[in-house]
Amino acid sequence: MPSSPLFFSEDLNGPSKSGIDMKAPEILRGRPPGFSLVEVIIAVTLLGLVLAGAFGALTQAMLFNTNAELRGVANEAIQTEIEHLRSLSWDELKALQNTATFTQEPSDERLLTERERHYDPLNAEGLMFFNVSVAWSINGKNEQRVNMIVQFTEEGITAK
Repeated sequence: MPSSPLFFSEDLNGPSKSGIDMKAPEILRGRPPGFSLVEVIIAVTLLGLVLAGAFGALTQAMLFNTNAELRGVANEAIQTEIEHLRSLSWDELKALQNTATFTQEPSDERLLTERERHYDPLNAEGLMFFNVSVAWSINGKNEQRVNMIVQFTEEGITAK
């Protein structure tokens, strides 16, 4: 019976118990067990590519999470500042500086807060606008900003 190079027995150098000669092909005889250097380099390269992709996705997820956290803190700071402005009388609002920074509690040094007042005392309508904004950037890149413009009259407040 002819030998088959596709099936091997545990004894690669002689016939199996079934009587079929199952010798290993010439290319496999004398080869040491294990992986060749080329196979190892290919495996390490593929593993590196997979890990680099996973690391990139993890980094983006962390930046997205930090940005969402800062956006929430910024919205809270703006709401707090608007509530502070609502508690002031018309005369106190007129006495405020045109541009100023404000502090938020709890303080977050990653945020830059700013309040701009737009008021024309000659305006017969008695309107005053405040642009309350909070800005931040992550790692010095891609500045983000949240703004809210609030309109005050002598009678009260309206938001735009």
